[in-house]
Amino acid sequence: MSRVYTAGVLVLLILIGLDVKLRTLADTRKRRRFAEEFLDRLRDYIRSNGTDTESYTWLVRHSARMQDQLGGLGVADYKPPGANYVIHNYQVIVNTLPELRMALGWGGVGQTGKRVCPDPRGNRGTLRGGSGACSEHYVRRITKPHLSS
Repeated sequence: MSRVYTAGVLVLLILIGLDVKLRTLADTRKRRRFAEEFLDRLRDYIRSNGTDTESYTWLVRHSARMQDQLGGLGVADYKPPGANYVIHNYQVIVNTLPELRMALGWGGVGQTGKRVCPDPRGNRGTLRGGSGACSEHYVRRITKPHLSS
């Protein structure tokens, strides 16, 4: 009789472990789908040169969730260009979206009337003309992100 109880407890533990693993897998899939949707919306916004306000609004509304999902990978020490100080625990997603919007022309106009776009080498920024000058750089950077399976 004790073998039956032992086998029953063993089966119960296996079922509990399977349930935990299936729930973890479902949560991982849900988080990945969200990350992919966030990336798709970001691509749409950049390709529109900042005119897709619906995508931008969605990105802003969901930026805290994406920032939370990134955890420690979404936080960095940031030294503003030309500054003599460092901002610790800089939340990349939350703080970069408004900067991206400015770079794409919503408030990012330099004194010459041309948009200020980030330099691909990471310098402060360069003045560029044309409608797609800024977005081409960003689209190239996020077209093929590294997403581990």
